[in-house]
Amino acid sequence: MDPPEDHVQRLDEICRRDDGVSRAEVVRRAVAACPDAQCLSELRDVFGIWAERNPDGLQYERRYRREW
Repeated sequence: MDPPEDHVQRLDEICRRDDGVSRAEVVRRAVAACPDAQCLSELRDVFGIWAERNPDGLQYERRYRREW
């Protein structure tokens, strides 16, 4: 199965922009970057989750550390 023509054109643009790397190299880089992108998305979902809680995150942590 061949990729759609617009995908091939975008790959070719990236190859030219990145000093003529091969399409395969562009695809390898994209695949390698996927887990990082997913991780960043997950971090954005939870960043600041304690901002509106009472007690706040630091108070919560200190309370449980006193138990030790």
